[in-house]
Amino acid sequence: MRSYKNSRKTSRLSITLTLLVLIAALASGFTAGPKAKKREPVTLKAAISSEGHFAKYKGYLEEKFPHVTFELISVLD
Repeated sequence: MRSYKNSRKTSRLSITLTLLVLIAALASGFTAGPKAKKREPVTLKAAISSEGHFAKYKGYLEEKFPHVTFELISVLD
């Protein structure tokens, strides 16, 4: 019976340590780094069917990614 208790403790300890490592790994992925990173300018070309569809997202994208310039190419022309 003693062996069963030891294996149960070992199993519980193993699960606890695994969970702690998993939580630490997840928490490190969500930490905020320095936000004042200087990024190189980038131009993205996007093939679109109408500018109206892209206009919905353009403001958000320009605010979120100020270093990105969007070049729109109409596929209907």
